Amino acid sequence: RFSLTASEGSIRIHGAIDASGMQAGEIALYAMTGVSLHDGAFLDASAGGDGEEGGRIDLSTDGDAADALRLGSGARIELGGGDGGAGGILHLRAKRSSGHTAINIAAIESSIAGARSIDAEGFATYTDTSITSADFGTSGAIYRNAATFMSQTAALRNRLGMDTNSVFRLQPGIEVWSAGQLTLENDWSLHTWRYDPDDGPVAPAAELASGLDGDGSGAGTPLGTGVLTLRAGADLVLNGTLSDGFAGTATGAALQGW
Repeated sequence: RFSLTASEGSIRIHGAIDASGMQAGEIALYAMTGVSLHDGAFLDASAGGDGEEGGRIDLSTDGDAADALRLGSGARIELGGGDGGAGGILHLRAKRSSGHTAINIAAIESSIAGARSIDAEGFATYTDTSITSADFGTSGAIYRNAATFMSQTAALRNRLGMDTNSVFRLQPGIEVWSAGQLTLENDWSLHTWRYDPDDGPVAPAAELASGLDGDGSGAGTPLGTGVLTLRAGADLVLNGTLSDGFAGTATGAALQGW
């Protein structure tokens, strides 16, 4: 596993980072202001062993610029598995715009090979000492902002150059941060926070029950989910149940996860 963090400034890759092997590797790059792959950059987390799954690459930034995360022309990413093995995962994480209608990732121009999933997480950060149903209910800012962001799915897929890529998914990221104790005061179920992979609106009840998209080019594929991050400088207290949702109450009901 290769991990590189720049707590200030940016990371700019012009050469190769090779984490490949008979078993897949992992590469994680985080920089405060930006991460960019330039012509000649090569990130390799692939697996060579028969039946081995591909690797994982995480590229993340807190940068405020619209192109804080850039996968430029001439750069390559390799995530493939071995013969008979599934592909790997590319996870891109960047801030949403202030209006929650954009993500700070430039149009993706790099070559990406062997990925079974390309996830672009547009996150928003909320600072508080407690989380209540007023925050995450359907009229709360956290829910509404995530829904606004996901309503831009088609436009953002197009802007990022991913409109015809069947493994690309846009995800709403929610980060709640407290310098001290952080308390979840009420039950929080994320079951209904699932999104149509084509155009983003919250999925209808019938699709929520199955966990699958019911129409469009994504018919039959899993519904989109998000990423929840809770950060506390002291204790993290759960006075309510935090669940990423079951499709029903029966013993065999499917778990549909964030």
